[in-house]
Amino acid sequence: MLTTLNAAAGESATVRVADCLGPCERADVVVVGPSPEGRQRGARPVWVARAGSARVADALAQWTRAGGPGIAEAPPAVLARAFRQER
Repeated sequence: MLTTLNAAAGESATVRVADCLGPCERADVVVVGPSPEGRQRGARPVWVARAGSARVADALAQWTRAGGPGIAEAPPAVLARAFRQER
């Protein structure tokens, strides 16, 4: 999964790994932050639960290459696992 996400990120994004982002019971959790343009359009970070499969990693990579939150529509595999993280 990390290889797929790092390849998609290229030099335009950063992939960081942490033991737990808070909702550990939903692991593997990925947070996709919007680009500056996406944030200007009102996009917020998207939290994705159970993202450890190759299918979900590929969907996340496709989405981030297309622009991510606020720019491109999230694929169904991402939408099915997206959740709202309350602070």
